[in-house]
Amino acid sequence: MSTAGWFIALVLVAVVMLLITAPLFGRRAVKRDDTLQRDQLVVVYERVLNNLRDLDEDFSTGKIQRSDYEQEREMWIQRGVQVLKALDVFIPETTAPTNIDEDAGIDAEIEARIAAHRQQLHKENS
Repeated sequence: MSTAGWFIALVLVAVVMLLITAPLFGRRAVKRDDTLQRDQLVVVYERVLNNLRDLDEDFSTGKIQRSDYEQEREMWIQRGVQVLKALDVFIPETTAPTNIDEDAGIDAEIEARIAAHRQQLHKENS
């Protein structure tokens, strides 16, 4: 095989490798961006909670008037709601839906054991 043939084969192998590995790198970048954005939203939400606590403390100590307090509190609550709505987008992938039938079975078993325990206590006290 000539030098040109080896060069073309090498380029083709490199292109195929890039095409195969490109989706893997793209997913990681998206996950990192999502994680970063989620972390930033959590920081903003914590800031909103801190501001609400400070506002409540200022009002309880008489540093601000009721009208100002109500306006500021409503504004911070609305910001908190917006942040929580944005955080709802980032549902963890590991969260599995609960099986309602399984939960009902567990609840029934708990109730049956409680009833048996109460009957035994009732017999002992009689």
